[in-house]
Amino acid sequence: MIANYAIRDLYKYYKQNHDNPVSYKEFKRYLIFITSYIMHNILYEKMEFVSPKRVGNFGIRRMKNKIKVDENNEVQTNYLKPDWKKCWELWHEKYPDLSDEEIAKIPNKEKIYHLNNHSDGYYNKFYWDKLTCNIRNHTAYSFTLVKKWKHELNRLSNNKEIYYS
Repeated sequence: MIANYAIRDLYKYYKQNHDNPVSYKEFKRYLIFITSYIMHNILYEKMEFVSPKRVGNFGIRRMKNKIKVDENNEVQTNYLKPDWKKCWELWHEKYPDLSDEEIAKIPNKEKIYHLNNHSDGYYNKFYWDKLTCNIRNHTAYSFTLVKKWKHELNRLSNNKEIYYS
């Protein structure tokens, strides 16, 4: 079972546990402000966010692409991330008469992968350090960021404005 929590869920909890709660609109505004402040510190100030109540630390890690070769000397692509924009350009060039839906149904199409040659095979990603986390069953939880911050990390990485280890 997957349980996703949104701002409305947080507000509902907040409203039940406080005597004089602010409006939902104001709560959302505060939450976005706090999140933006934390993300600014992580992205631009090279800080790691140490969460209260020992929920874990959040930051950015620099990772190396894993390129592995199997016994037949073929590259194992399950470790690589597809470059979907270039893949679709290739497929539209290769199958000009087909629609997107028809192309999507073609099995075992050739794919183009991100190799990150501009950064010597490294990429940056957000992480949640669960070693410092004391929540029960914390391995069952995951940390997914909204597109806005992923895109900003990608932009900074491509412009070589951010390096973390």
